[in-house]
This record gives sequence, C-alpha cells and structure tokens, in this order.
Amino acid sequence: MGKASAEKGAGPQRRYALDTRPLLNFTYTDRVDLLERLLGKPIHIPAAVHEQWKAARSALEGKLRELPAHRRDPLDVRLLDNLNRARGRFRGTPFRVVPLYDPEEAERAEELREEHPDIDPGEADVLALCLHRGPGWVAVLDDRPAHDLALTLGIPTMGTIELLMEAVKRGLLSLNDGEHLLEEMRTSWPRAPQGRLQGYISGERAVW
Repeated sequence: MGKASAEKGAGPQRRYALDTRPLLNFTYTDRVDLLERLLGKPIHIPAAVHEQWKAARSALEGKLRELPAHRRDPLDVRLLDNLNRARGRFRGTPFRVVPLYDPEEAERAEELREEHPDIDPGEADVLALCLHRGPGWVAVLDDRPAHDLALTLGIPTMGTIELLMEAVKRGLLSLNDGEHLLEEMRTSWPRAPQGRLQGYISGERAVW
C-alpha cells in the first residue's frame, strides 16, 4: 500500500513532500492545523505544486469576481476564504516552498514528466525531490499513477485517506469527525477521495 507512518521511529527522520491534491483537500477545508500535527514542520511544497495551488485559488477568485455579491455561491466564498487563510502559511510555517535548485533534481523531474505522461509537473517534482534527497522522504499524493511510480522508484507514500486514518488512530480526530472532514473535502471539490473512512479503516475498501 506504500504507507509510511507519520510518527517518528527508528531510521532517518521523516520529511514530507506534499502534492497538490492532498494540499487542496486540507486547505479547502481549513485544516492546515491537522496536517501540521500529523506531519510536523516544515512540510515541503515543491514550487510546481505551489504554482498549481495558486492557480486553483486564482481561478476561484476570478469566478467570484465576475459575479455580483448576491449571486456568489456561499460554498465558493467559504472555500476562497479558507485558501486565503492558508496563503500566509506558505512563508515557512508549516509549509516551505522548495524550488528544485539542484540541476540533477530538476533534470530528474523533467525526465519523469517525459517518461510518464500520466503524471503532472507537481507530482514529478514531488517524486524527484524525494528521490534525490534520499532516505526518510515521503511523497504525500493521491493520484494512483504517481503512487504506483513512487513504489517502483522505492519512495514511500501517504495519501489523504491514510492521513485521516492516522489522525483517527492517534486520537487527533474521532471517527465521526474524520468522516465529516472527508465529506467536507468531497463537498469542496470533485477530486477528493470517495467512500467512507470507516470502510478504509476496516479494510472493506482498499486505499490504493
């Protein structure tokens, strides 16, 4: 399943590189605090992921700007408010935007994009960063092709569902609160994980 514990243990200290889908899941729902409690800080955001996140925020802002206030969807207004609150968290606490300065790292990301057209630039940067920086790095992503490629490359992964399961396991969320948060993610946008959290915890539904 590629699961990497979010708790510290023996071996290299865990560091996390976050892709766009889980980043949006937790920022749309204003739960950056939960990510921080699960993953510690800093949480590394490749520059390409940050650009994708900013593009999603700008698109939502543009959509609302075109409408008079009385015609704006209250959900969209709330989502933009949440993204705006998260925007200040990219200045180092807990998010750290990480450009791929090393030429080998950048070249590896480009190779991954060219060789695997089903992964996007943000996923390629997450994988290149984890691959280049060595043991202890975990790719946090939700797309199956990127997850499968990470396993092929020997990179441990976590996804949104595994993070929610870990939060319940560690008592950071009750199961009921975890179900509510997952439903809120689905209400926020169509690319959030499907199914009930209890089904994943019980093993009735596969995470990957």
